[in-house]
Amino acid sequence: MDNLFNNIGEKLKEIAKGIFIFSVILSILAGIITFIVSPSIELIIYVIIGAVVGIVATWINACLIYGFGEIIDRLREISENVYSNNKEQKNTEEDN
Repeated sequence: MDNLFNNIGEKLKEIAKGIFIFSVILSILAGIITFIVSPSIELIIYVIIGAVVGIVATWINACLIYGFGEIIDRLREISENVYSNNKEQKNTEEDN
C-alpha cells in the first residue's frame, strides 16, 4: 500500500496524459458514430461543436492535473535539497 503513494507527482502527470488521449479518442469515435447513425447536417454540426468544446475542456483539465503533479515533483526536489543542505551544514559545524 505504501508503494501506491510513491512518486505521486509522476503518476498524476501520466494520468493527465491518459485522460486527455482517452477523451480525444472518445470524441472522435462519438463523431464517427453520430455521422453513421444520423447523417443530418444539423446534428453533425452540434456533434462537431460538442467534440471541440469537450476536447478543449479536457485539455484544460489535463493541464491542471499535470501542473499539480509538476508542483508536487518540484516541492519534493526542493525538500530533498533543503534536507541535504541542512545535513551538510550540521556536519561542517560538528567538524569545527
